[in-house]
Amino acid sequence: MIIYPGETITIAMPLDGNTVGTPHATSVVDRDGETVWNLPEHANGAVETMRFEFQNSELGYTLTMTNGADATIKYDAFMQIVEGEELKFGPTSSCPVNAHISVFEFWPHPIVMLLLSGFRVLPENDSMVCS
Repeated sequence: MIIYPGETITIAMPLDGNTVGTPHATSVVDRDGETVWNLPEHANGAVETMRFEFQNSELGYTLTMTNGADATIKYDAFMQIVEGEELKFGPTSSCPVNAHISVFEFWPHPIVMLLLSGFRVLPENDSMVCS
């Protein structure tokens, strides 16, 4: 999933035990607050949802994640930034998101976009470290 500053994306994820099926976007709101994609909340039989809100301010960039699932979800994150006159793409940290809570991550520098992938259930005794 790719998210740009100012966007809010809600995804539905089919969960089967510790396995996450292919996530599907159910709602995308652009930086102007316009809904550009809207499907029924439980698309393709998925009943678990996650909401991602990516905002920028004069202090930096914040990704807020709200986990509607009954499990802790972990994912991989990559960012595209401008360095000098070049666009650079590389990994960044991501934090596990406990069931039914919201968390946020903050970066003090401009970000062109984030790529979020590899959604998975974090086993109960695994580390809650952001990595």
